[in-house]
Amino acid sequence: MDDILPIPLDRRIEVLYVEDSAGDVLIMRHILREFLHSVNLSVAGDGAQALAILSDERFKPDLIILDLNLPVLSGFEVLERNPRKDVPVVIFSASVRTPHHLSSVF
Repeated sequence: MDDILPIPLDRRIEVLYVEDSAGDVLIMRHILREFLHSVNLSVAGDGAQALAILSDERFKPDLIILDLNLPVLSGFEVLERNPRKDVPVVIFSASVRTPHHLSSVF
């Protein structure tokens, strides 16, 4: 089972949540606090802020949770410009775009 978990259990998991809705951020914080106590959630409110955080080499996220409908730069633009291609991205969005739009950024 140890080979299934890439992150040691004794260390906090660093997550960047890119979301412009304060209500969604509140819900995500509650969910993570309830079920995963060892998560540190950093929040970017728009795509430009997300890219600025990701370009800081001191920030070492284990996961990015990304909304696609963002102000300034869209989630699609964040995916295209993301300097941390080694970090897994979970898309958590109510976007109405079809999946073929995603294939162009992977």
